[in-house]
Amino acid sequence: MHAATFTELTGPEGIDYQTVPDPEPGPGDAVVDFGCGPGLYAERFADRGLAVTGLDAAETAIEYARDRAIEVGLDVEYRHVDYREWSPKREYDAAILINTDFGTFDPDDRRRILERVRSALAEDGHFAFDVLPVAALAETEWTTDWELRAGDGGFWRPDPYLALSASVTYPEEAVSLDQHLVVEPNGEATMYRFWQQHYTPDSIDALLSECGFDLEGTFPDLQGGSGPSDEDLLGVVGTIAEKS
Repeated sequence: MHAATFTELTGPEGIDYQTVPDPEPGPGDAVVDFGCGPGLYAERFADRGLAVTGLDAAETAIEYARDRAIEVGLDVEYRHVDYREWSPKREYDAAILINTDFGTFDPDDRRRILERVRSALAEDGHFAFDVLPVAALAETEWTTDWELRAGDGGFWRPDPYLALSASVTYPEEAVSLDQHLVVEPNGEATMYRFWQQHYTPDSIDALLSECGFDLEGTFPDLQGGSGPSDEDLLGVVGTIAEKS
């Protein structure tokens, strides 16, 4: 593999492998993006000559990513698939799962994802992902907010709505919940709940070890930050554990 950092590959807000002591993926190497969404990172990898596979369960996102790749002339393999069930057909030099998606799954699914990643990686491949740290659990266990949008609407709807939001933390379980009740003018209401498992470096190390990985390191982010992880994000890089 070549020594190009992921900041070079993804831009100033992208992932940076310069904190990893081993060689980083470069042109010609294969990267799989778990939960690629509309292809924001996959495009940047492909633009630098990597062979990229993007996986996402959202059909709309994959359709957009495919159209966008054609529009900008990039060769990216996008697959509409639940990556918890995906069976790779090749070996990849690197895998990523970002935007703290990993912590939103239940414990069994998190282990299933790690199994999928492990089966996808070459022997010397790296897995980079991020989670929310335990330090991010607020001291206040319950906070509320609200948003009233008229005219063209906002994040939740293209039309007017009222959003009632609450954040709850469960420090003993290292879990947080963000829930949003969206009420439309006709009175129809929809509840959205987003759970997140939080980690310490030790707890993520234990999970990786259980699933056949070695922890390469934890970082304040995946943009090349140095020093101890802060309260906002925990960047994690793992490799397949060496056979004893």
